[in-house]
Amino acid sequence: MININHDFPNNGNLFNDFLFNHQQDEQLAMAYMAALPFSRPLVYWDGQVLKSTTEIKNYDGSTRVGGEAWLNKGCSTYQQLYNEFHALYIDKAGIWSAFEGVFATKNVLAFSRGDSVNINHSPHDGLVIINKGNEEVEGTWPNKLQPGIYKNMGSNSVNIIINNTRKIIPPGKVFTLRGGTLNINIPGRSALLLGKTGEQPNYLYL
Repeated sequence: MININHDFPNNGNLFNDFLFNHQQDEQLAMAYMAALPFSRPLVYWDGQVLKSTTEIKNYDGSTRVGGEAWLNKGCSTYQQLYNEFHALYIDKAGIWSAFEGVFATKNVLAFSRGDSVNINHSPHDGLVIINKGNEEVEGTWPNKLQPGIYKNMGSNSVNIIINNTRKIIPPGKVFTLRGGTLNINIPGRSALLLGKTGEQPNYLYL
């Protein structure tokens, strides 16, 4: 199975047998593609007039893509957030470190981004957790995050516990962290892409 790219609307139904049966599977695959440091999201526009009339259908019969779906303004909300996350890190120095534990199972993939010289000791500035399973997963992320302004660029709301207070962080939400470790609850069939977008103000904390 593969996720949708620009070839699909230009080749009729030739590749339909390779599509995910459920759009949520595609969302998780695209989250992974957006998070990879050297990948490219498979949605683009070459500046030409879009002539395709081919529509890709969801498993329930609703229309998934076609026409302006290949422009960023025509992308789904989650894809726009994925693209933003990818653009945030693609040219930044640093490396991603995989995590082993509650966030590393056959259904859960997790990694965070830190200093390439001192990856396991310096605070990190990006976090990705993809939960393919149906059950929610909760645990403490061991690598401290840098203080600053962060944004949930994932596909679903997540629960983050800070100072014994549970906060619901919806997709697109911008918030401020003091830094430190986080207790995170990831719903089933969802992806968290947490990126640092700026430095912290001196007066407002989540």
